[in-house]
Amino acid sequence: MTGELGSVITGSPNLNLGNATFPAGHVINTWHFSHSVSSSADVSLTTSFDVIVIDNHTMQITGITATQGNLLWMSGYGGAIRHNNDATHNTSIGFKIDGSEFRILQVFDYTTYVSTSSQCGFIYTVPSGFTNKTIQFCGEEQVNSPDVLMQLAAINGPNYMYMIIQEIQQ
Repeated sequence: MTGELGSVITGSPNLNLGNATFPAGHVINTWHFSHSVSSSADVSLTTSFDVIVIDNHTMQITGITATQGNLLWMSGYGGAIRHNNDATHNTSIGFKIDGSEFRILQVFDYTTYVSTSSQCGFIYTVPSGFTNKTIQFCGEEQVNSPDVLMQLAAINGPNYMYMIIQEIQQ
C-alpha cells in the first residue's frame, strides 16, 4: 500500500496509523481554544495567578494526554495588558498545567501608561504520566489595582483570544 497522508489511501484491511511512528520534529497532536468578541471586553487581574476568563469564556484546554519525552509547544493570547496611571507594579502571564505555574511574560511598568500584547509561548518537555491534564492561560498582577487589566479590544472588528498546544515528536 502506498500514498501520502492527506491523499486517499485505500487498502484491506483499513489503514490504521495507531502504531505508526513519525520522525522527530513532526507535530503529532494539536489542541486549541479560541473565542472572538465583537465588543471590547476587560478582565481585572488579581494577585493570584489565575485562569483568564473573558466574556464568560475560560482560557483552558482539558483532557490533554501526551507521550513522555515529547515536547509541548504552548501559545496563548488573552488581549492587551494595560497599565494606566500605575507606574510601580508588574503583571505576570503564563500557563498552569494541573496547578503547576509557568510564568512566561513579565510586564514591568515604570511609566504612567503602557499597553502591550499578552501573547506568549513556551516549550515544555512531557514527563511520565502526562494523562488527562488541564492547561490554563493565566494572569496575575502584583497588587489589586483597577488600573491594571487585560483588554480584548474590538475596535475595527472582532478580536480573538486563543490557546494552541502542539505535541512535537522527539
